[in-house]
Amino acid sequence: MGRYRLRPAWHQRMHIHDVQDLHLTATTTAPGETVTITRMTPSVNTMIVWGDGNSEIITAGSVAALNHVYAAAGIYRVVVRRARVIQQVRLDNAKLGGLNTRELAASPITYFFVTLITGSAINSVDMVAWRPADWRLYTMPAGTYTINSANMVAWTPTYWELRAMLAGTYTINSVNMVAWTPTYWILRSMPAAGSSYTFAASCMRNWAAVIDIRCNDLGLLQATVNAILYDIWMGFAARTGVAGNIAVGGTNQAPSGVFQAAAACPVTVATPGKEVAHELLNDTCAVAANHWAAVTFTA
Repeated sequence: MGRYRLRPAWHQRMHIHDVQDLHLTATTTAPGETVTITRMTPSVNTMIVWGDGNSEIITAGSVAALNHVYAAAGIYRVVVRRARVIQQVRLDNAKLGGLNTRELAASPITYFFVTLITGSAINSVDMVAWRPADWRLYTMPAGTYTINSANMVAWTPTYWELRAMLAGTYTINSVNMVAWTPTYWILRSMPAAGSSYTFAASCMRNWAAVIDIRCNDLGLLQATVNAILYDIWMGFAARTGVAGNIAVGGTNQAPSGVFQAAAACPVTVATPGKEVAHELLNDTCAVAANHWAAVTFTA
């Protein structure tokens, strides 16, 4: 009788984890339609299987778009082999769907740009080990979305954007982002039900290089809008970004006061919000740092 040796359970688990694939769907409604994956960058060569009998190799480090023409209308199962080698993902074609970030939990993601695709399950708990320089999630149709900034504490993104999403659970607290150094930070037009958007003091003042902050259309209270403006002003002297923009309007309550020079210098946490906005633009208190090009708010 031949002899064989069983692999230990831990070895089997590692093997299964090692070959975890990324699954998507491609839906076409007419013959000859092209489906595009704008970016799928692996660290080593890997394969994409298009679900119609065709496949191709994705070259290591490639940021080129992947285009595939389907001969017939239908719903196709797309598989990217070895998800753990994927570093960059951009999916922005409504013909695509089915993204589950759980399949990318072990992937060294440095770039994540997802919009328009259908039927996805996106959960920030899958992203704890990621270190994206660029992370964007916006304008998604129905799906399952759970985004908590507590899972992003170790990140230091240059570009971070969450906006115009449908119902989900969004728990965003700037206290989780104090150590960040963003150039662009965009959180706007988000659902209020079942979610929270908290702006802690001493966060945005640390973002010396930021040139675009948008936290409009979140239904924020006046006190919160005032606090955001004051926090940004507190980092004024250290500011290195030039000609930036701040948006705190829309469905947010208007900042307090009148848009005019500050009654007293330097401004304090008690200074009316519109006076703080005036200082950010005009610097009548002579802080002499780079000025913001625009501060927009509900009049």
